[in-house]
Amino acid sequence: MTNSLYISTTATGSGKALVALGIIDLILRKTNKVAFFQPIVLDCSEGHRDEDIDLILNYFKLEQTYEEAFGLCYEEVKDLLVQQKFDEIIERIIKKFKNLEKKYDFILCEGSDYLQENSAFEFELNTEIAKNLGHPILILGNAHNRSIEDALSPILISCDTYQDKGCTVIGIIINQAEEEKIEELRKTLTKIFPPQEYALGVIPHNAKLSSPRVAEIAQQLQAKVLYGQQRLDSLASNFLVVAMQMQNALERLKEDSLIITPWDRGDVIIGMLQAHQSANYPQLAGIVLTAGHKLNPSIARLIDGLPDPLPILSVTTDTYTTAERIHQVRTTLTSTDYDKINLSLQLFHSNINLDRLEAQIRTLRTQGITPKMFTYNLVQQAKAQKRHIVLAEGTEPRILQAATVLIEQDIVDLTLLGQPDEIAMVIKKHGITLDLDRLQIIDPVASPHFESYVQTLYEARKAKGMNLDMARDYAQDVSYFGTLMVYQGDADGMVSGAVHTTQHTIRPALQIIKTKPDCAIVSSVFFMCLEDRVLV
Repeated sequence: MTNSLYISTTATGSGKALVALGIIDLILRKTNKVAFFQPIVLDCSEGHRDEDIDLILNYFKLEQTYEEAFGLCYEEVKDLLVQQKFDEIIERIIKKFKNLEKKYDFILCEGSDYLQENSAFEFELNTEIAKNLGHPILILGNAHNRSIEDALSPILISCDTYQDKGCTVIGIIINQAEEEKIEELRKTLTKIFPPQEYALGVIPHNAKLSSPRVAEIAQQLQAKVLYGQQRLDSLASNFLVVAMQMQNALERLKEDSLIITPWDRGDVIIGMLQAHQSANYPQLAGIVLTAGHKLNPSIARLIDGLPDPLPILSVTTDTYTTAERIHQVRTTLTSTDYDKINLSLQLFHSNINLDRLEAQIRTLRTQGITPKMFTYNLVQQAKAQKRHIVLAEGTEPRILQAATVLIEQDIVDLTLLGQPDEIAMVIKKHGITLDLDRLQIIDPVASPHFESYVQTLYEARKAKGMNLDMARDYAQDVSYFGTLMVYQGDADGMVSGAVHTTQHTIRPALQIIKTKPDCAIVSSVFFMCLEDRVLV
């Protein structure tokens, strides 16, 4: 029988997408034959697709079709209920599930989120579906802006109801908990639900996950984008209405603030653009100009001369109405929102007992090694023997993005080669969320080890005609400098090749580190993670 799990929420906005991402990511380490299923989707109108289905299918590149990923539309359910055909609802959902079950080793099923008016009936419908599908249940609660009692009460009711129906509850997760409540929630959970019998976890609230992108704000406000089209992916985590003098507004700036101000406040527009560029003030998400007038020509001319301006939006509504509408903007998690997805996976993996959860889900047989398992094993081995790696191409955006993941998951200690100002500029330009305080940046020429590396290179190559001036020129090259770091024991390894050729990357190693005396041939391999297998 196919392994399966049913996510059941206790309230709207519990963060099912985060949990679904974490579970699918966990199971893909065991098998590629994974599917996602929603018994009921809210809207089946033409052109509309369920957000969670789209997210899971596209991000993980699951083989199933969109139509296979749900049982019925909510309108169909209502029509069948009017005809008193409740059993047909269950039968049609089971039929679609069974068709999916024939092709996959594991199916993650996601219950509905109480978006309609009759949440009590919706919960009962979810319990009947889970019971008839035979799924074990993972209950997901929401602690955001709730007391400890208010967060736990619906969980206890849900657990009792499912168990009364003969369903097996294997885990409890409380999501979006404020920092000050986390420890008490964990202690209370373990008192009520024995950790040896249940997979338990409390996931902290993270404002970034609920922060809209500037593009979402522009779309939902029907705003005109005047500037900064290339920066519309920026997160707006804070909102500031500026009607005060500029010096007072500066004191209220926070990271990723969206500034809301009338169109004629040229002093605010110029001041905020300057604050965004200043190292002494936080990075801003953008500016929304209210009342729908055009910019003053002199202000527009000034902004036209900026190489990479902030997003500046224009709306027709007044400042108060605009601010109110912005607070109502709804953000969704899409398959291309890698920053939020990586953050979601990090929160899930670091706050859930994955071993217990995996033990609660029936152990899956593996055939060969899956890409997820391969990368997971590599990461675990790297963490077990944490090393210091130098990344020679420190100004390459892809390298900096990879460094972000490596640092966030604490996989390796990192050194980036390049000029600090240039690296910081690339990070800012591409919106990369790399914490530079957690790694080392070395400009080869400015390094206190530079001259000793020059001498080392000279000694290694003088028999081949290299003099000190030549060694000094070569040592300024990042590939040579990184290789010298490894040779001198100042790093355990070097990674290069994103923008440099294989020849450029490997020549310093052949010249300085060299091969073992009995080895004359150098070879290499690629590990290629395809969709369903790993090739060497």
